[in-house]
Amino acid sequence: MLKDKRTAADISVFCVYIALMLLNMFFYLGAVKLSDNATERIFTVLSQVVCMGILPFFLFRAFNKDSDIGEHISLRRPKGGTMPKILLIALMMIFINMTISVINYIALQIFGFSAVSSAGTIYNGYGTLFLDLILTAMLPAVFEEFTFRGVVLGAYKDSPIAGIIISSLLFALMHTNVLQFLYAFVGGVVMAVLVIKTRSIIASSIIHFAINAFSVLRSYGYQYASSPANILNVLLDFLLSPAFIIIFFAGVVFMAVAVVRILKKIDADDPVDLKAKAPKRPFGSNAFLAGAIVFGTLMTVFTFVWGVAR
Repeated sequence: MLKDKRTAADISVFCVYIALMLLNMFFYLGAVKLSDNATERIFTVLSQVVCMGILPFFLFRAFNKDSDIGEHISLRRPKGGTMPKILLIALMMIFINMTISVINYIALQIFGFSAVSSAGTIYNGYGTLFLDLILTAMLPAVFEEFTFRGVVLGAYKDSPIAGIIISSLLFALMHTNVLQFLYAFVGGVVMAVLVIKTRSIIASSIIHFAINAFSVLRSYGYQYASSPANILNVLLDFLLSPAFIIIFFAGVVFMAVAVVRILKKIDADDPVDLKAKAPKRPFGSNAFLAGAIVFGTLMTVFTFVWGVAR
């Protein structure tokens, strides 16, 4: 039995990567022949609940039976008085992530990259919207957070900075999409710092849900222009118009500075030493972690090469 939490976490996340790859191959190589909506929904449930929920839970417990999983992943309420700050960060991160995504895409286009157009979810009313909020916003906010800000980050409580970087890198590479890598990494860093400072994974789950739910509501609004959700698109089109775009980007920079300052203030009464470092481990003990990073990097680079070549 392995007593090292990091090794148990490394094995767990490596197996998550392999499981996601196999699931992608099974679905997107024609093994499942259903409607686009049905295929996407089944894939989402399996990838979230099984690959990033059940699988890492049982693997981590199998290789580290002595750990209290709830304590390991910081499954507790955020510290008193921090909830308004968490909600404010969530609101600002919606615009920060969106801006990073736009800048990233513009930069990729310079190299000749083109994204694959997709119809996305076809909404048939509020029922489909509610279901999409559960599948696209709620499930990732629970299960992706469990794996990356829970199992992985929890294994680095004695080396917070290393945990922040590694968990965020693995989270970004998990998407295996060059379009998502940058904003997923930045968002991952913010959420990891927030979990460490609030000592609660619930804090990052709230932010993750807010970002994804905003995207779902915008997609619904595009298909139903008369719905209240489309107000978000109208507002963004206005803010991103030539007359206001400089003001918008200045506002996003202000938000980024504000997020950093709020994060610094959250644990003022009970500070966390982010500079703490655990003793170095033998190089060979990082084999599964290195394998996950190499695998995720190759898949992400492939999406870039494919986007340029096609």
